Amino acid sequence: MIPFEMVEPTSLREALGLLDPQEPTIRPVAGGTALMLMMKAGVFTPTRLVCLHRIEPRYSRIALGDSGATPRRRLVHLAPGLGLAPGLIIDQHFRRRDRLGRLLTALSYHPGLLGVGVDEDTAAAIDAEGSVRVLGTGAITIVDAHDMRYTDSHAAHRGQPLAMLGVRLDVLTAGCRYDLAQRRAYPPPQGAARLEAEDLPGSGLDAEEEPDGQEPAAGEPAGPAGRSRSARLAGDRGD
Repeated sequence: MIPFEMVEPTSLREALGLLDPQEPTIRPVAGGTALMLMMKAGVFTPTRLVCLHRIEPRYSRIALGDSGATPRRRLVHLAPGLGLAPGLIIDQHFRRRDRLGRLLTALSYHPGLLGVGVDEDTAAAIDAEGSVRVLGTGAITIVDAHDMRYTDSHAAHRGQPLAMLGVRLDVLTAGCRYDLAQRRAYPPPQGAARLEAEDLPGSGLDAEEEPDGQEPAAGEPAGPAGRSRSARLAGDRGD
């Protein structure tokens, strides 16, 4: 492996001064797993790596943790981040790697922060007005523990499940937006295009959906779950 410089700044200002957006061989390192694999394979050869592990802890990020939907004591470890999205804890590969539990665990330690889980092929675009918009084919999960009434995070032992009462969760898809100041999610504008179920790759009928033209079974509720897929989609569009 070709020698390179490794630096460990202790402040965000120092870290930004060591980076150069015009020089692709200078990269920040937070987790670094994919970057190290690229270096070993000879795909990427750095001249300088800027390690973020010693930056002041008020810029928190998820460093590592296990998968699973249930929050558990010590399921996640936090480390300093760049502070590009203050007030947020952002996790990636959210759906595929089943990371809801570790995001909830992080929020049990810091309920004042807002948790954002980003799926693959998806981006959370944050504008200057503090609105989060969803781009891509997946979803963004936003978890708000600000009004959490109770948690036993402080008393649980390592690996034990955590109680978290009063947590709010929103799942946003393309076209939805989230106001960070109000902590409120909004649907797409009226009249925005929606993908039909059959337009999504590899999708079939949901468990609650009946094949087109098939009537609900006797005694089945007459609500949305008791209609055929085509009827429900037409009703959703207002046709």
